[in-house]
Amino acid sequence: MIERKGLFVYFENVEVLDKLDKSIVNIFYVSEKEKYALIYFDSNRYRGVTEFLKRQEGITSFEDALTDVENYKFNA
Repeated sequence: MIERKGLFVYFENVEVLDKLDKSIVNIFYVSEKEKYALIYFDSNRYRGVTEFLKRQEGITSFEDALTDVENYKFNA
């Protein structure tokens, strides 16, 4: 099973989401009005994704999604 991890990413401008590597991160939902996105990725890439987000200009903050991600496990 591949475990998935979710993050809420808060941004200043929606164009910053274009910098996310779509092969690593799945953008599940984007709210342009509230300026946040919900992204999912493999849990073993958590450290790399969070380090990438910390370095990006235009991303104000991010936090773990509190949703139950048990439903988002995939067989490899």
